[in-house]
Order: sequence, then structure tokens, then C-alpha cells
Amino acid sequence: MDKSMTVVDGNGAVELSKSVGNALERCDHATKIWTHSRSGMMLRNMTIGGEYAPMRRMRQVAAEIQKKRTAMVEAKYNVLKKKKEAQLKRQEAKAEKNKLKREYLEIEAEEIEVMAALVEGPYLGAMREVIELSHLHDSLEAQIREKYGKFDEEVFEKEEAEYWVSRSFTQSLRDIRQHGVITSGQQELLEQIGFDPCVVHRLLVEFLTQHGSDTNPSSEGLEKFISECSRKYSIAAAEKMKRIGLPPEVETSHLMLEETS
Repeated sequence: MDKSMTVVDGNGAVELSKSVGNALERCDHATKIWTHSRSGMMLRNMTIGGEYAPMRRMRQVAAEIQKKRTAMVEAKYNVLKKKKEAQLKRQEAKAEKNKLKREYLEIEAEEIEVMAALVEGPYLGAMREVIELSHLHDSLEAQIREKYGKFDEEVFEKEEAEYWVSRSFTQSLRDIRQHGVITSGQQELLEQIGFDPCVVHRLLVEFLTQHGSDTNPSSEGLEKFISECSRKYSIAAAEKMKRIGLPPEVETSHLMLEETS
């Protein structure tokens, strides 16, 4: 049997402990690389990029930052409390006259310090994720301001019509690719927005037929088609509201609006 794997007493146990400590220290750099739960690519492409409009992406960024903020506050004070708890244990140990009890208190203090260090890793990882999210926030805000001249709740409402066209058409395309038809749930969504699912089905099948022979796997053609549909057909929701006797535009008096000069 490998001697390094045997359980020994005395000096042997000390040497084994040192070997383990050295092994953990060598691996420490690698563990720090993955202290954040998601890579920048995952945040950009899956979490944020999966939304269909800039304001929806911004809303997702805000939600992610809020979640991280809550987690960071909890982790921060957990670390601080553990460090103070360890300090109190060490003070208690110094004042303790009983040797055995003093050694026990020192062990408790060391254990608490180790636990604090373990909590600190994910805390730092969350900070790194917040920095990445802040870059996405700034990029999206610049994009929104360039397009609309402002960044407020009214812009969000304006984008909603195009957003729901993009979402409903994309999900309907997935239904057609998988089942050959638009499923009932997606048909209901299309009708709510103001579309005839039969006409949408023909439009989407035509797109799939035309692009079925493409050899470039990039999603650029799909994105362009969905974007064109969202701009072209976004008026459908407002037209439906007129037909059923509801105001086509959202009342803005209650919205959070940005002051403009």
C-alpha cells in the first residue's frame, strides 16, 4: 500500500498533513478561477442574450444584479461574523487557565477561520459576476439611449410590441421544426398579440423552406428574419386593441419617466 495513503500517528501524521496542505495550496489558484457560478459567455449569450429586446435584456441584467447583491450582503456579513467569532474564541482561549480547554478553544477558532475563508471564495466570485453584469448594463444602456434618446419605463413599454412578436415567432418556429405545427399554447399567444396562427404558420414554413438548404450554421439569418418580422408586424397588438375597444397605447402618467431638457 502507498505509505502516503496510510493512517499513521505522531510525526507521520504531521508529514501527511503537510503534504495535504501543500496539495491544496497548489490547487488554490485553479479553484479561484471558478469561484463565480457562470462564465462571461454564459451571462452574455444564455442569461442576457436569450432575451429578445434590449430593454428586456436590461431587465434581466437588473434582476441578476439584485440577486447577486442579496447573496453578497449575506455572504459578506457571514464572513465578518465568523472572523469576529474566531477572534472572540482566541481571546477566550488566552484567558483560559485550563490547558486542555484552551487548546480546544484554539481549535474552534481555527475551524471558524477556515469556514470564513470558504465562504469568502463565492463572495469574491459574486463580485466578479457583478462587474461583468455592470459592463453589460453600460453597453445596453448606451444602445437604448442611442435608439430612443432616453432610458426609462416608457421605452420598455414601446419595445414590448416588438418583443412579443420576436418571442412568439421564435417559439412558433421551434414548434414547427419539432412537431410540424404550431402547438396550441403558442397559437393562443399569437392570437392574444393579434395574429392569425394559420397565416403565421405559412409565413414561418416559407422561411424554413427557403433556408433549409443553407450550409452556414450561424443564427444570423434567423435573427435577421425575426428582427424584420418584429418591426413589420409589431402594429398587430395596437390594431387588435382598437378592434376590441381598448386604448392601443399605454397610459404613461403612472410610469417612471426620465426627465428631459
